[in-house]
Amino acid sequence: MKTRFLFPHWCKPLGWWLAIPFLILGIIYVSRSNFMEQFEPYASYFEVKIPKWLVIIDDEEDLGIQNFVSNNILDEIITIGLTLGLLFVAFSKEKVEDEWVAQVRLESLQWGVLLNTVFIILATLMVYSFKYLDVLIYNVFTTLIIFIVRFNWVLYIQPFLFKGKRVTPMI
Repeated sequence: MKTRFLFPHWCKPLGWWLAIPFLILGIIYVSRSNFMEQFEPYASYFEVKIPKWLVIIDDEEDLGIQNFVSNNILDEIITIGLTLGLLFVAFSKEKVEDEWVAQVRLESLQWGVLLNTVFIILATLMVYSFKYLDVLIYNVFTTLIIFIVRFNWVLYIQPFLFKGKRVTPMI
């Protein structure tokens, strides 16, 4: 079977090595309001000046004549690391890549998109103000997370729980 848009199999462990630490760091970053206060001595390492013409900001008059915007890029690093890790895990080839694996991959992707859409609709109906923006930011990752959980469940866990299903060879 020809898989055109999948990464090589060696990218999957790399993806796990990226996704797990950045997911933990992201949860800590989001859940702790004083996260930056605890790491204040190290915060300057993540502080960068970005040219004003490269960013979109709400209040340009607050900058005055400054040509640079100061920004702490820790949240951007966490987002990029988590996104790349989840992407590598989700779209890396399996050791045995056959039609059944491709079918499970397609169904899992459909599950991820459908459940993510349901989450967005529910959030639109039940979450308001700036919390809605937070929910939409988390929703960036939910499609990939749902896909990864369902794909690995059907591929590795379900065959052992239900003996009548196809068992994937463990190579």
